[in-house]
Amino acid sequence: MTLRILRALAALLLVAAAGACARRAPLDVLLAGLEGAIEARDADAVARHLAPEMTTANGMSGKMALSELKRYFLAYKSLDVSLSEIAPEGDPLRKVTVRVDVSGQARQFGGVAGMLPDVAAYRFELDLVATDGTLLVSGASWQRLDRAGP
Repeated sequence: MTLRILRALAALLLVAAAGACARRAPLDVLLAGLEGAIEARDADAVARHLAPEMTTANGMSGKMALSELKRYFLAYKSLDVSLSEIAPEGDPLRKVTVRVDVSGQARQFGGVAGMLPDVAAYRFELDLVATDGTLLVSGASWQRLDRAGP
């Protein structure tokens, strides 16, 4: 009897884990795509992960946010991004909070030299929308977690 209960419990846990994995798959694709696009400093690739109605907490449209992102990409020779503390919310997924650690080598030109941090950490809250089975970012807010560097 105990063995049957354990088997039933194990089966339920496997089903629950499979459901959680299936739920996370579109999120994993989204986050991996954003991470790769940022490391490649490719604003057009970032744009493919944003919903047309995307806005930021400080009132920027997606188009404005991409313009700002392009300026940052121009200021860095290289960027390395690490995502952690990923906390999805909702079923279906509607939001994710993620820690983003960024390191990079800033270009040395004009007034930019020494002004941009080599390392920074942020907490992003991303609003998500599903479109044809793909998750897109429809809203974003963030806060800087560290204050190291310039």
